[in-house]
Parts: sequence; structure tokens; C-alpha cells
Amino acid sequence: MSLSQEHQEFFSLIREKLVDIQNIAEDFGYSDDFAYFTVAGMYTHNEDGTQNLKVMSDFYIGDEDELDNLISVGLQVYQDTIRNSERADDLDDFLSDFGITTSEDE
Repeated sequence: MSLSQEHQEFFSLIREKLVDIQNIAEDFGYSDDFAYFTVAGMYTHNEDGTQNLKVMSDFYIGDEDELDNLISVGLQVYQDTIRNSERADDLDDFLSDFGITTSEDE
């Protein structure tokens, strides 16, 4: 199998998982309330030392405003995580920032 075929298979498997996520939202009746936006990429290395980024994206959103909101939230969470990297290693602390508790906390 060539590297290009391997990358295609890799991204196809990721796409299948994203469809699974959409199906979960639909199975729970959250189709109208659930949203996600995914961008995933893989760096490929050229013989001259440069890199290319092969990218795929997938989304489950209502409109561009919702996309803007998801991107803003994602950027904020990323920045907060980087700023608080010690706390980000602790899942309970990370989740508590969003008002989520684990079953052990209840």
C-alpha cells in the first residue's frame, strides 16, 4: 500500500468515526441542539525537508454564526489549556471549568 493510499484509509476511518458521532446525536434526539466542527491534518515530509499538511474537515452546524461560535470557543479553550497546562493534565479540574462533574464527585 502506498503512503497516499494509507493516508486516504486513515482519513476514511476518521470520517467514519465522525459519522458515528452524528448518529449518536441523532439517536439521542439532539440533532437540532448538537454542533461540532472538526479540522484534522497530517504533516507529510518532502525529500527537500519541507512539509505539506493534508487536511480534512467535517462539520455538523446550522450556519456560519454557529461555526464562528465553535471556533471562538475552541480557541478560548485551547488558550486557557495552554495557560493552565498544569491543571489541564487533571481531567476533573478541566471538566469543572465547564461545570461538569465526574460520577465520583456526586
